[in-house]
Amino acid sequence: MVVAKGENQVQMFLDKKMPYKNSVKIEHTVDGLEDLHSYLLDLERHVKQG
Repeated sequence: MVVAKGENQVQMFLDKKMPYKNSVKIEHTVDGLEDLHSYLLDLERHVKQG
């Protein structure tokens, strides 16, 4: 992850060349970290259901 300009684009993958949803912009703030946490929890739920 590159820290620049107060935000990052994050893209998660279920497997090679198999992205999970679209990339999301995460701001370097408490709210941004909460958004990232929610995104990770959503991914975790998806993988457990799979």
